[in-house]
Amino acid sequence: MFLGKAVFVACSLTAMVAAIPALAQDVPNPIGFVTAPMAVTITPVVPLKAPPEPTGLADIIRAKFPLAVQYKEFGAGWRELTWNGSNYFTKGETHWLNGAEFVVAYKYAPRLTTQLSEKDYSAAVTGNVYAFSPDDRFEITLLHMTQLVPYVTSGNTYLRSFDPTRRRTPFDAGKASQSFNENLSLIYLQKIHAVVAAYSASYLQVMPPLETAFAARQALLPFAESGAIFTRPGTDQPYKANPLLSNRKRAHLRKKGQVVLFYEAQPAADGLRAVLQLNGTVRRVDEKSWNNLKKISELE
Repeated sequence: MFLGKAVFVACSLTAMVAAIPALAQDVPNPIGFVTAPMAVTITPVVPLKAPPEPTGLADIIRAKFPLAVQYKEFGAGWRELTWNGSNYFTKGETHWLNGAEFVVAYKYAPRLTTQLSEKDYSAAVTGNVYAFSPDDRFEITLLHMTQLVPYVTSGNTYLRSFDPTRRRTPFDAGKASQSFNENLSLIYLQKIHAVVAAYSASYLQVMPPLETAFAARQALLPFAESGAIFTRPGTDQPYKANPLLSNRKRAHLRKKGQVVLFYEAQPAADGLRAVLQLNGTVRRVDEKSWNNLKKISELE
């Protein structure tokens, strides 16, 4: 009896297994299983990029070399060289930067302040500085070795040992030639134009007070490198200002670019006079041109 039931169950299971494929074709998939083979994509691992090679600039920033030295620190082992019109001091140390070799050198870095006298200022702006003092400051600079080598080997750099007794010839602005003072006057007027622009930028594009030379100097001095620029070189005469432009809005002066802003009170020995126009033009004009400028500038 028991054997017969076992045979019956086995036959029933066999029939059910045989019927599964047929049922799969007729009965919908209620759960939503995917019966198709699945494609598996394997993304290759991208190796991390190697860090960039150091440029060498970090060594300088990390104080491998001082960024500035004083003249009194120069001594044995230092060299002087002249290249492209500038003087440098170096120990001959070199440094690699971006695959190129450079000579570590130091160049004079004057500091122009409002305390400079007219003589000091005129010497500084023309590059005719006095003999170096112990506290004079020299800032680091890098000279490209491949560019420097041909000059050194041909003797064009004037390479020499440091000599503490060597000084530049003192410059006396009081004995400057007339042509020097005339050119320096143009430099001063250019600087005055920059100072006026700085003043206007700080005061909502309003021109400074220009009723008198004194009023103009007092208003502009905080924006100037030195008070020397307000006085004509070789004289004690201040540059005169045009009161027509005093405290005016720049927006109201757009068509007055030719108007004189500052000018020399008297012409030079050659009959020419330096003038600064509102548009920034600086030039020396003869008497005829000056009369025309006076008329359009409404100067007395």
